[in-house]
Amino acid sequence: MKNLFITIFLLLTTFMSKAQEEFLGNWTSNGRATDVIITISNKELKVKSVSSTSGKNLKTTNIKFYKNVLYLENYFKKNNWNTSIFFEYTNKNTLTAYLKNNNGVFEVIYKKIKTL
Repeated sequence: MKNLFITIFLLLTTFMSKAQEEFLGNWTSNGRATDVIITISNKELKVKSVSSTSGKNLKTTNIKFYKNVLYLENYFKKNNWNTSIFFEYTNKNTLTAYLKNNNGVFEVIYKKIKTL
């Protein structure tokens, strides 16, 4: 029984790692929202968000990965702007993001521009 639990744990860990790897890379919204760089360090996803209009870094917090969805929040201090984002993996070159901010909820397609 102990071996069964160990095997199940290893399978789940491998699956989660593979699912997270699908999100890795440089992604662009083609000027519609932020551009993001998603990396992994110490088995933890790291996200760097940059305004696609000004090129300035945003503060990215509350990064969570659950059931093949990447969730994060961005904050742009200069104009006190907050955005919550859910990223879903569509295919190896596309993420679909759902952004929520003071203006409403928007769907934005992200394209991979570089694999890390």
